[in-house]
Amino acid sequence: DFSIELAEAATGQRALQLASAWQELQDAQVLRDEAFAHDLVADAVRRGVPPVVARRVHAQCAHWLAAQGVDPARVAVHWMRGGDPSQAGQAFMAAGRRARQAARTQESAALFAMAAQAFDSAGMPEQRFAARCERGISLVYADFGDQAKRELQDLLAGAGSDAQRLRVGRVLVDLLSERSESLEAVQAGEAALAQARRLGDHDALLRLACHVATALCRLGRAGDAMTLLLPLQHWVDTQG
Repeated sequence: DFSIELAEAATGQRALQLASAWQELQDAQVLRDEAFAHDLVADAVRRGVPPVVARRVHAQCAHWLAAQGVDPARVAVHWMRGGDPSQAGQAFMAAGRRARQAARTQESAALFAMAAQAFDSAGMPEQRFAARCERGISLVYADFGDQAKRELQDLLAGAGSDAQRLRVGRVLVDLLSERSESLEAVQAGEAALAQARRLGDHDALLRLACHVATALCRLGRAGDAMTLLLPLQHWVDTQG
């Protein structure tokens, strides 16, 4: 991400003021145009910067790069090294959503895991839980595999409120239904449906009911599926 514009922003000096120092670094083969001459040189420079100064410079870089619309995953790394895990978590979340929209589901799962770690460092449990939920969704989209199931079950077991349990339960029931694990889908769905009713969340209630009804039909329990769905018909009709 290094550039003359970033150097101006970080040092508070214009390019003309930096000209002599820039030329000196090029003559010493530290810089080549707007980049370090070699990765080893870059590493040596980084090691030579006092940590307290490095944190400040990383934070300045994060501010400037975010304003330029740079990939939030790269901005997040600067926030972490700048000692602001809260901002880093938000940037990793944005990067995870961007990756998932581009169907890079494994990458998005990894980015959401980084967001969860950042929020954990920042002492933000609610945001950490939300990041782990988003990771679970990405794992489901990736391959409907056992890893997604295990992580969602662990997350559900650690949920601290009906709202959190419902958030995870919706994803888990979707996964179990897609895996044709119908009995587990019904069991998990019934618990999530009860939470949706307690919270008055009609949208979650409807989506869960559809998944559970599908699982019930696979188990030969179409009558139970109809009993579950029919009470929701009036609400659906009024929602357009």
